[in-house]
Amino acid sequence: MEAPPDNDVLWARSLHFTHPDGSPGLAGVSIAVREGEILAVSGPRGSGKTTLLRCLSGLEPVCEGEVWFNSTPLHTLG
Repeated sequence: MEAPPDNDVLWARSLHFTHPDGSPGLAGVSIAVREGEILAVSGPRGSGKTTLLRCLSGLEPVCEGEVWFNSTPLHTLG
């Protein structure tokens, strides 16, 4: 596990997610959001926008990869 840069509030690396039916949801998504930045997620229906947001918020556990919030690994938060 590699810590994110200090100026990133939200940081995710190589996120992979597969839906219960076996269909892919995310395949290697990485993102970094710095303090004060505004982020927009857009794309066609079924492209993984909601899945990405659920994984970044901790509502869905990722199959592979890591998510950090304020320099803390998300999986360690309650």
